[in-house]
Amino acid sequence: MDLRVSPRFSAGAVPINERLAESELLSFASETGPLSYRAFVNRTPVSDPQSVFPPIEIVSFSYEQTTALPDEGRPVIFFFNGGPGSSTIWLHQTGFGPNKMSLDYANAPETAPKTSFAENAGFLIDVGDLVFVDPVGTGLSRPLDPAELETFTDLRLDARSMCRFAKTWLDANDRANAPVYLVGASYGALRIAGMASHPSCRKFRKQIHGLVFVSGVLDLRGRAAGTATHAVGFFPTLAALAWHDGDVPKAMWAGNLQLYLMAAKTVALRDVGSAWFEDDLQSGDEAILKRQRVSAFLGLMHEHPSEASVRATIFQAIASLQRPQKRCAYDARFQCALGEYLPGIKLSELANELEARLASYLKSNLNYVLDTESYHSLRHNGFGTIWDYNFLKSLELGQGTNMAEILATAFQITNANSTLASLDLRPLKILVASSPYDIVTPFYAMELALRDAGHSQDAVTIRTYRGGHLMYLNEETGYRLAADIRSFIRKSSE
Repeated sequence: MDLRVSPRFSAGAVPINERLAESELLSFASETGPLSYRAFVNRTPVSDPQSVFPPIEIVSFSYEQTTALPDEGRPVIFFFNGGPGSSTIWLHQTGFGPNKMSLDYANAPETAPKTSFAENAGFLIDVGDLVFVDPVGTGLSRPLDPAELETFTDLRLDARSMCRFAKTWLDANDRANAPVYLVGASYGALRIAGMASHPSCRKFRKQIHGLVFVSGVLDLRGRAAGTATHAVGFFPTLAALAWHDGDVPKAMWAGNLQLYLMAAKTVALRDVGSAWFEDDLQSGDEAILKRQRVSAFLGLMHEHPSEASVRATIFQAIASLQRPQKRCAYDARFQCALGEYLPGIKLSELANELEARLASYLKSNLNYVLDTESYHSLRHNGFGTIWDYNFLKSLELGQGTNMAEILATAFQITNANSTLASLDLRPLKILVASSPYDIVTPFYAMELALRDAGHSQDAVTIRTYRGGHLMYLNEETGYRLAADIRSFIRKSSE
């Protein structure tokens, strides 16, 4: 079945939400006992009332618990991967769907990572109905006019179209008033922050009870190397790698990485941030102590600390990530060959395996034949390189988008007291999941962005995992992450 363009729509018929396939009753062994659910493949047409974006159809994969009486208060959880230009097959097949493919590259030979596939204890059907969404241009989701594909390489339109999709899906599936949780991985963090804060998504925003950012980034100003924002946000990641490499005295911290990273964050704010704008080396005991502390956390002790500025020391640490061999971007504890993000793993080959797994599951359980020729796990035509990351161009000239601030403004959070000024909005709960060894999206940069934008510490839960950018790919860290999301949703729904 080719879903790239629907002849039904091109013929001018009125588009309707369509369940392309539905499973028989399935069962999941939850902690509290067996749960019944069904799996669906949905094709959802989405149009924009103001014609800001052209008509699209989104193909998603959903799992809905079956009970004697429908529960209007049962959450719906929407999942989005990143790229941009990636389908959500990663979160679906290696994270939170009914089956899980795990990859153990940390404890395997470099050329032979161990792969396993089994029923997924991290399947979240016990806390909500799940919708794995492939945005426009990924999976089987397409604009009705193929020539309009590049229209959606824009953060604003991406967010607008996805919140319109979510609202359309909820209405079509009799979940119009359900509490909503959004899970976004990597670029998906920007996507769900945009969905929650886009001006055209106010009605949808009122249903949002929580956001889960997995290996995400919100303040794009910190992506520019050489800036103070980048240096402060990246410093604890550099310190974590120095710890892993054995370049710092672990005994000083009783072998406790978390204690060490808390201290590294303090040094980042107190010493790196304040020293970054010094044009020349300052004299005096305090300036020298600053440089000593920074060097010590990076395992780069100098005989004469007055000769190495904070800026030069951090540049040296960043440069060392590529020497003597290239660190893996997704998990910098390891070394990678050209074209790899994880050791011995090509993402395109992994995507092909996931597609085969998904096709097999759909055929066995839903009698649905996935057109893998039309399904795009990853776009390979520069889809992500031409992306426009500006969300509010008039306010962000030359500085990049800070979605943490835009999100805070949308929920009317004030820096003064971090409370909601509007009584018709629930307090926005946020779960941040990240890894200290991820150099694509440094973990502290996300924490800083939320804190500086005024999001209350009481509303933000921070969790770190050793599994790298794709921490859910590993079985142990994946189950830990699923347990934390499960707990987050339960507490936020109380």
